[in-house]
Amino acid sequence: MTPMRRELLPSAVMSAVVEGAPPREQMVPCPICSSRVTRRLDITSKGSHLHRCLGCGIVHWDRPWRPGEAVEFYHDYYANRSTELSQVTEKRYHEILQQLERHQSPGSLLEVGCGMGHLLGVAEARGWRPVGLEVSSSGRKQIECLKAQQGWTFQVQEGDVMCAEFPAGSFSAFRKPHVYRSPGWQQFNTTSSENALGGHGFVNLRIPN
Repeated sequence: MTPMRRELLPSAVMSAVVEGAPPREQMVPCPICSSRVTRRLDITSKGSHLHRCLGCGIVHWDRPWRPGEAVEFYHDYYANRSTELSQVTEKRYHEILQQLERHQSPGSLLEVGCGMGHLLGVAEARGWRPVGLEVSSSGRKQIECLKAQQGWTFQVQEGDVMCAEFPAGSFSAFRKPHVYRSPGWQQFNTTSSENALGGHGFVNLRIPN
């Protein structure tokens, strides 16, 4: 894995926004270090641009997704994808769960954005009681096919990440992959995850780059 390159800037520069970025008040702060100093990359989608944070190096979009935009983007995302779980990915899922199990015994686990449910299947085999939340209709169809093939019994709920509501203390562990893609991700992580865990449990967040 290529290490993240960190570019250090003088403090005076850190208060400015590079040329080509939207106005400062409209620019989404870096989801990791909150800096608004970026370099715009030559990658666009529906009027949005990818930016590289010059504070920590992560790449992120210059605006959050609007409500419903995630539903539209992921609608057919999994439609023609292979449902096979690679050995490399399966090993990584076991490692993620092993990390959680160092702190607690397998219990109730919520994965927000569970894709085709492979981690949930691995978790169930390890003794967890997993529940998934997935916005993609094509993803949920793939999950139901895999559940029938694999004999999985976990449940997956339909819904946008920002509309998810669970009773306090419903889960002992919480996982959210690709965390910064979600609209309002900061508020979601600090409120919904705390509520779902009831103040007790562990959170696993994955930042893709």
